[in-house]
Order: sequence, then structure tokens, then C-alpha cells
Amino acid sequence: MYTNDQLAERIDRQAETLDRILNIVQNPDLRTQFVQDIEEFGYVDFFNPPQATTAGTETVMTFTYQVKRVIIQNNTAVNVAFAFDQTATAGSLLLVPNTILIYPKKVLAVHLWTATAQNINSGGVPSIVVLGAN
Repeated sequence: MYTNDQLAERIDRQAETLDRILNIVQNPDLRTQFVQDIEEFGYVDFFNPPQATTAGTETVMTFTYQVKRVIIQNNTAVNVAFAFDQTATAGSLLLVPNTILIYPKKVLAVHLWTATAQNINSGGVPSIVVLGAN
């Protein structure tokens, strides 16, 4: 049970909260913009996708248009070096075997580098899976 003073204090706090809410609603500069981060249905196709990486050199996977999210899964036994919209080398970021990367980034091309040739998007294992989504 609340005393009269406690009830009055709670009412004052609620009134202050309502005043802040009304101020935000009435003042567009104070409104928070909420953005949903939900992928669209399906994945974006590649332009002439390679079936495998080339050993010791860069392999470029170019989407038909820019994507907002990249998914790379390494189902191989080798490290996969990768870069977005720039050259990949042995010194690039690495995706170690049996890991997945889901990265929210606007990208047109994923660049891969592997020491030995590896299948890409083959549907079988071992393979590197590369997907793009919006």
C-alpha cells in the first residue's frame, strides 16, 4: 500500500514522463528513427560466377547489383582470405575452416583468396558458400 506522499510522487513522475513523450511527438527533431533490419526474400545473383577459386590468386564474385548484407560460409579445410570491393590477398581478413560470416555491408563484389583451389557454391561439401542479400 502507498502513502499519499508516495502516490503523489508516482503521479508526478508519470506526468513528467508524459510531458517528455508529448514533447518528442510534437518536436520532429527529437523523434527517433527506427529502422528494421530484415532481409528481403531470396538472394542476389552473381554475374558470371566462378565454380571454384584459383589456387594462390584472387577470385572475384560480382553480384548483379549492390547488396546490403554478405554471407560467407567456409565449409573447407583451408583458410579463406576475403575482401569486399577490393583486392584479396593472403594477408586479407581470414575465414577459418567451418565458420560463417554474416556481415551487414553494402558490397558489389566479394574477393576471395585461397592457397589451393576450392569449390564455390557447389551445393556439396567441401565448398565455400557466398550469398548476398538486401
